[in-house]
Amino acid sequence: MTRKDMARGKPGCEGYLRGAAALGLPISECAVFEGGIIGVSAGLAANPAHLIGVGIAALRTAAPVVVRDMRGIRWTGGGLHLPYILRRSSVASQAGKGSI
Repeated sequence: MTRKDMARGKPGCEGYLRGAAALGLPISECAVFEGGIIGVSAGLAANPAHLIGVGIAALRTAAPVVVRDMRGIRWTGGGLHLPYILRRSSVASQAGKGSI
């Protein structure tokens, strides 16, 4: 699926919603990974289960969780393992490793 398949690209959320539908999943059960301000805004508008900002630049966005990069991210069966968390907006907002 590309921008050409959408009526409106980012900052609209159509791409995320159509992507989830193509996988047969509700967006509320999906994770969105984005690195820029426009992408994070679009991802948040889709209302996914998780929005993860990727990279140092994502620290300047509204992403509730930001990881250094995509290395080591994996599904554990009970959630996403995120080894290089730079920011987590929650009571347990500690940099380091964690799961969501």
